[in-house]
Amino acid sequence: LRDEMFASDPHFKKRTVAQLNAEDEEAIERLMGLGFPRPIVIQAFLACDKDENQAANFLFDQGDDLM
Repeated sequence: LRDEMFASDPHFKKRTVAQLNAEDEEAIERLMGLGFPRPIVIQAFLACDKDENQAANFLFDQGDDLM
C-alpha cells in the first residue's frame, strides 16, 4: 500500500535489501580499497551479480559518474 501511495511521487525511491555474506563483505572491502565509497561499491557489486572482477571494471569505467 505504501508503494502505491508514493509511486506517483518522483522523489520516492524504493529500497532494496540485499543479503551479503562474509565473502561478499570481503570483496566489498577490496573494492573499497580501490578508492570508491561503500554505497557505490555495493551498487556496482550487486549490479554485476556479485562478480568482483566485473564490479572493479565497472567502477573504473563508470564509478566517477556514480559519485
